[in-house]
Amino acid sequence: MQVTAELFKSALEHEVKSEVFFNQAAEITKNDESRMLFLELADMEEGHIRHLINKTKSTPWPEEFNPERYVKLLESHIPQSIISADETEILQNGDMKAVLELAIGMEKKAHETFVELAEKAASQEVKNCCRELSREEQKHLNSLTSLLASLDMDEDDRSSL
Repeated sequence: MQVTAELFKSALEHEVKSEVFFNQAAEITKNDESRMLFLELADMEEGHIRHLINKTKSTPWPEEFNPERYVKLLESHIPQSIISADETEILQNGDMKAVLELAIGMEKKAHETFVELAEKAASQEVKNCCRELSREEQKHLNSLTSLLASLDMDEDDRSSL
């Protein structure tokens, strides 16, 4: 169960960092379309955090681990800005291709985290939850990839997230 708890912590940490990253990205970018994309992605990540915690409430976690307290701890310890100087430049520039590539990288990592957690989880409930979340992340990844591919189209013809 300790290995599952560590993987679960890793998944929560990634989700919290992604949410913070996307919210900060929304504040930095000067492009309204990019801002809306980042706010939507941040909202999705927050939903994943809540979903993951709610789905695993009956999991017998080690005594020293409480998922809700862990998320609060993560949120309070994330640096004021987790966005690098290069990422800040991309966001300020507002180039949608580069912005989408940043978001795709975040979603790929989230997908991989949930796949790994599903493979190693001891509890069937945690496995199922992580598989469900990995499918959600894959959907986000597919949507972002499709959106990236559609950048050459007229704005009205583009797919939305």
